[in-house]
Amino acid sequence: MMAKSLCDLERQRKENGCPTLGFFRPKKIDQLLIHETVANWTPKQLDILRQEHLFLKRPTQELEKIPYWFRYEFTCDDSECDGHCMMCAGWEIGEAYRSWKQKYGKDWEAPFRQKFETEMV
Repeated sequence: MMAKSLCDLERQRKENGCPTLGFFRPKKIDQLLIHETVANWTPKQLDILRQEHLFLKRPTQELEKIPYWFRYEFTCDDSECDGHCMMCAGWEIGEAYRSWKQKYGKDWEAPFRQKFETEMV
């Protein structure tokens, strides 16, 4: 469902019990927050990653853990909007981190922010 704003989606959900999923375009992205997290999987997470599957072969390479959480602070196109902070856990942002970390080393954050704070608008 395409919506005018996140605030509009939230109002509809509270009033009607739906929708639970929708698309909207933020009016303004204030910033991309990058929070460092633990660099390694927990033993429980490793057990899940390493478990055998009935119909699939286990991957030959272990999934790399992204040591950051990415969140957007933004304002949506609603006159009553006080702002939002929403986690971004999509495949694209994780793969961009891996790619730019490999390409730019310790200087990965500047081009990463250029893409996800400026170009994504």
